[in-house]
Amino acid sequence: MHFDFRWKLGLLLGGVLTVFLCFYGVVEFLGIHQRFNLNQLQRSADYDRQFYQLVEQKIIRYQQYLSEKIAQPHWQQALINADLPTISSNVERLSDQNKILDSWLSVVLYDQNSNVLVKVGEETPDDWLVKQTQHDSKPNWYSDCREQCRLWIAIPALDNRKTVVSFSINLNPLILNFEDLSLVHTFLLLYKPDVPLKPPDNESGNTRIEKIGKVLSWNDSIDLVSYEKDKIGLLDRIAYSYPFEDLENGVIYKDKNNRYFWVKLYPFNAVIADKAQQYILYLYEITGDYNQQVFLALQYLIFGLCLWMFLLPLLLFILWRPIENLRRLIEVMSFARTEVSDDLRKKVLDLRKTNFLVAETKQLISSVLMLVDQRIFVQRLLQQRTDLLEERRNELESEREFVNSLLDTAQSLIVIQSSHGKIELINRYGAKLIGKSEAELADTCFAKLLPYHDDLPDTRFQLNELTKGLRKKFTHESEFIRHDGKRIFMVFYHSSLPKKDSYGHQVLTIALDISQRKHVEEYLSWLAKHDALTGLINRRHFVDELEKVLKYNLRYRQHGAVLCFNIDQFKDVNDTSGYSVGDDLLKSVARVLRKHAREFDITARLGGDEFAMLLPRSDELEAAETAERLCKALNKIMVRGENGLHYVSASIGVVIFPDQVKSTAELFANADMAMMQAKDAGRNGWKLFKDDDKTRLRVSERVYWNEMVKRTLENDSFEMYYQPIQNLRTKTVSHHEALLRIFDDKNQILSSQKFILSAENSGSIQELDLRIMSKVFRDKAILEKAGILTKLSMNLSALSFKNDSLIPHIDALYQSYKIERSGMIFEITETAAVSDAQRTLEIMSKIKKDGFQFSLDDFGVGF
Repeated sequence: MHFDFRWKLGLLLGGVLTVFLCFYGVVEFLGIHQRFNLNQLQRSADYDRQFYQLVEQKIIRYQQYLSEKIAQPHWQQALINADLPTISSNVERLSDQNKILDSWLSVVLYDQNSNVLVKVGEETPDDWLVKQTQHDSKPNWYSDCREQCRLWIAIPALDNRKTVVSFSINLNPLILNFEDLSLVHTFLLLYKPDVPLKPPDNESGNTRIEKIGKVLSWNDSIDLVSYEKDKIGLLDRIAYSYPFEDLENGVIYKDKNNRYFWVKLYPFNAVIADKAQQYILYLYEITGDYNQQVFLALQYLIFGLCLWMFLLPLLLFILWRPIENLRRLIEVMSFARTEVSDDLRKKVLDLRKTNFLVAETKQLISSVLMLVDQRIFVQRLLQQRTDLLEERRNELESEREFVNSLLDTAQSLIVIQSSHGKIELINRYGAKLIGKSEAELADTCFAKLLPYHDDLPDTRFQLNELTKGLRKKFTHESEFIRHDGKRIFMVFYHSSLPKKDSYGHQVLTIALDISQRKHVEEYLSWLAKHDALTGLINRRHFVDELEKVLKYNLRYRQHGAVLCFNIDQFKDVNDTSGYSVGDDLLKSVARVLRKHAREFDITARLGGDEFAMLLPRSDELEAAETAERLCKALNKIMVRGENGLHYVSASIGVVIFPDQVKSTAELFANADMAMMQAKDAGRNGWKLFKDDDKTRLRVSERVYWNEMVKRTLENDSFEMYYQPIQNLRTKTVSHHEALLRIFDDKNQILSSQKFILSAENSGSIQELDLRIMSKVFRDKAILEKAGILTKLSMNLSALSFKNDSLIPHIDALYQSYKIERSGMIFEITETAAVSDAQRTLEIMSKIKKDGFQFSLDDFGVGF
């Protein structure tokens, strides 16, 4: 659809005016909203200040009251004489008088050494409150809502002996008093992420306020410790609508009755313990203020619409006649868009004779006519020049495009050399790289740009062959010195050009910067031989070096040693403090090993927490001294983690070669044996490998039992025997204990103790316990169907109590077999129970809550 110019201008003016008025309206609305929020923030800040003033007035009144009491002669005489019975009687009488009036909870009197003289009540304040009051000689206070919401106040006794009276009052009446004065709903919130609240105290002194926990829709760690019952639903809906952190900046809440409330959260002076923090929340209705804000915004909107409806017709009315003249002038000038010719000039002359144009428009038409005449003249002149230059342009076009694209855009050094090796042309990038202008580099020998080295004469010889036409191209790599002195590595591509003079061909040289590729190649080469974390050589390179040294020592009958290190309990560091702390620990170990290694020793990280050190020339005594020295050095390493400091210890296996080994595989196997012996001996030590039958027997036995555990679990090839347990007093069988029995290939019973110990060491004990429970539950169900109602007991390992699948597995077995719960007894040794008492207590409570029985085996051993 084609729009007339007048309509386009009208739409443009309307759009500009609309954008301006919308911008003005948005700015005014934001200003109203900002002023409204600032007013509410100031108002809530005033309420917070008034609340603190009310607390301070309360403290001043108590100070005056206590000063009058303690100033009485019988008080002063008792304090001077340190008459504790009299002081105690005075304090109790003082407490009894105020418990009724102000809900006093506790009263404590301290001497100048912050020792308790007299205490009425069970609680005492934190020590810092008393010491701070003695130091400042003025009252101090804080609130504590961890168990019961109370206000602790410490006031100097004014007896020149630094005596302090500290007492606690119920904070709830003070909050109610503030609400009655300010008509603002006030709430106390306690943020305790890790510590659960105790049950509410129903003796708070007021039925309107109670202490409860976790009733809001915030995180479970937000506890509401003071509230009004008729407003708890409103506060819970606010908690469902806004995150807890947003309330610190103040929010506006709208309820279902279209009422608006302002909600603001402030930190409150409180005890910071167990990561707890206390907040005070103010809630009051602002429906009138909010509606007034909306009314002002509507006023600005209506005003803007009226202004738009008035200004747009006025502007169009003023500009209508000039727009009409301009439109006609544009129609006349549109002829100039086509090619200028004599016909166009005739049309412009005819247009000049029209009567509807005003004087200004006619003058403009005359100017256009003059420009058309000039254009006709210039056009004819240009046509002649164009014909003359067309042939020349075609000749230079290809060469110009090539030179411009190659020299000006290429990020590489481009040089054209003469047959004498002089620089005839160089691009801007190359000149910038060298640090000289093109004029300064003219007639400079190209070979002088390259740093001198052994290959330079050969490079000159091959460049000479290019100029003589004996070869077409030549490539080489060389260092290049930039203008700032930095050395880079470049690859040079040389080729001869067709143009030649009496001495030979010109040479085109293109050089590319390949420094980054070289650095990457060098780094990859380094990574192939080193550990990226510690910087030590890796296992593969260490094995190569070890094979060289082993062959050399075998040939020349020299002794050497290999030390294999394993960091003790390194997994605990990763589990408790994270892998970043574990990496820091490995780096520290690498630094210590590198520091204490001799110049010709080789240190490597084999993987994980395993390190090795090769001593090419070392006898048994030197290897032992080195192992002892490294043990002590590693013990000094400390790494700070999230849960404190981690200390390093290592188990070291030492192997002497070539007497004890003939190959690297045998050497590593013997080193692992010696290292395991060091671990079995209590860790944090070293063992020298001894090639005896007992060592190999222990290794074979460990491997045998590990394979037995794996095969038994895969085939489920174990059985449960049940041993009767007799009550010695009644001579009756109280229950039957489930015993694990395993068999070898000849159906002979094997040692259950060694089997269980191997399962614990290999980490398979949790799965084994779950399998045993399944079979005992199955046997219990079979006995109950047969009418045998005996109880069955089974032993659980300590590691099973750390298994999160334990309780769900028990529940699943019960749902599957539906046995009598009281007929199933779970046992754990006392030693295992006290190793993690808190976790054991949780599992015991859950098992007993579900109706099962629980017992401690070997009672008294772990005491």
